[in-house]
Amino acid sequence: MEAKRRAITILLVASVALCGYFAAEGADWTLLEKTDKAAFYYAKDKKSVPGRVVQNVWVRKVYLDSGQRDYAVGLAEIDCARRTYSKIKYKVYNKRGTIMQDKGLDVNTLRLQIPRGSVVERLYDTVCADRF
Repeated sequence: MEAKRRAITILLVASVALCGYFAAEGADWTLLEKTDKAAFYYAKDKKSVPGRVVQNVWVRKVYLDSGQRDYAVGLAEIDCARRTYSKIKYKVYNKRGTIMQDKGLDVNTLRLQIPRGSVVERLYDTVCADRF
């Protein structure tokens, strides 16, 4: 009975992880900003409701240098009223498509103020435009 519960738990966790993966991979990416080091794209999370104070948004960072990293995909939470953001989870991929880093983060402990003039501020302006 315990083995069956463990198998069901593993299956549920894997399903949730795959849903997050496919949500990002099937996203409709829009160019946000391009610098000399990276190009940043975003896609609103399909579960986000327009007009809500807190919005979830997928971010894709494509590295333009010749290093080992190819791109990173992450889910961020933007609080339009407080002007803060949190990274919920992200993955960094190498040039072969292998995951180099995979992190899930605690939204409540990692809430940061959005820096002026940053890519995150551009994301905030875009995502929260319908709030103000």
